[in-house]
Amino acid sequence: MLQQTRVETALPYYERFLERFPTVERLAAAAEADVLQSWQGLGYYGRARNLWRAARLIVERHGGQVPGDWEALIALPGIGEYTAGAVLSIAFDRPVAAVDGNAERVLARLFGVEEDLSRAPGRRAIREWAGRLVAGPRPGDVNQAIMELGARVCTPREPACAACPVAVLCAARAAGCQHELPRRGRRAAVREQYFAVAWCLEAGRLALVRRPPQGLLAGLWALPYTERASTESWSEAGRRLAAVLGRVLGRPVRVDDCVARTRWEFTHRRWHLRVYAVRPAGCEAKEGAGAATSPPGTLPVTGDGAGIVAERGEGGGTGAAGEIRAEGPGAEEAGWEVRWVALDRVGELPMSSLDRQIIRSLAGAGPGAGEQGPGGQGEPEKDREEPSERGGR
Repeated sequence: MLQQTRVETALPYYERFLERFPTVERLAAAAEADVLQSWQGLGYYGRARNLWRAARLIVERHGGQVPGDWEALIALPGIGEYTAGAVLSIAFDRPVAAVDGNAERVLARLFGVEEDLSRAPGRRAIREWAGRLVAGPRPGDVNQAIMELGARVCTPREPACAACPVAVLCAARAAGCQHELPRRGRRAAVREQYFAVAWCLEAGRLALVRRPPQGLLAGLWALPYTERASTESWSEAGRRLAAVLGRVLGRPVRVDDCVARTRWEFTHRRWHLRVYAVRPAGCEAKEGAGAATSPPGTLPVTGDGAGIVAERGEGGGTGAAGEIRAEGPGAEEAGWEVRWVALDRVGELPMSSLDRQIIRSLAGAGPGAGEQGPGGQGEPEKDREEPSERGGR
């Protein structure tokens, strides 16, 4: 959980997770959906899947005991050099370095590492210094001390050099360049993506689909969606989405104006979404909670704080409503499995924070509608299926 998540955010999830899965055997025997449901709100769902897969392998290959050697440990899903070093040094007292983002910053400043840490020479220099420090006694304590120093004292922007216990040894402070180290290459540009989303509610039940098994937010349940093509207008994307959904449902659908729009931030992507009310033939909208024609207003969105903006006929609407006959689905939508879920049962499914926020906005505050499940809202969803292990603390 500490890969890509701050301690204060992870702690309540960690405590509840251990209550539900107190042993590696219990975790290994659990259904993947239950593990994802317990994790939701933390983001980077590939971590949860890897933890579950690793537990199964630990039971099958190692008799339910976490292996204490490097090769066996790093062979488990989701365990890279940082996690392996942390486990071996802290739990087994092995002289193995555990280098996260905080440790990189401390070591780069302490030993004056000028190389770019995003490139191999810089990473190699950091590993060499870290290896020297844990060669003595109590390697687990050394690793934790370095990480804690980076989290509390040797911070990214304003290091508290006057309070640092190793300030007299710090090469960066002596040279006056502590604010310039560590050096890293430029981050990749944020990729902008645009999605039309369907709000399809019938008799108090909401149409949901499962996302593909690979990629961002893999395997989670979501409102039906399609990526808007560069040649399409928003209204065309909304009508195409409705047509695909009609094909999957096997009956004509009626599409109304855009009822909400939002933006969601990931690590390297930014999603722009517009939600369209879609009704299967014979389903008439009703006033009250959950009616797509009566959205409750603006609610905050954790992804970027911009808010889910409810709208009726403002920019991007489909124009005159009407029935749309079934068309052939696109490559991604062709494999949709549509599930009709009562609004008060949505919280039982593993689902991203993004979809839950949209559902809560449009469904109102009815019991269970879009609830986060245990733990409530965490950090924004993260944009990596297999995250690196840097910056966990």
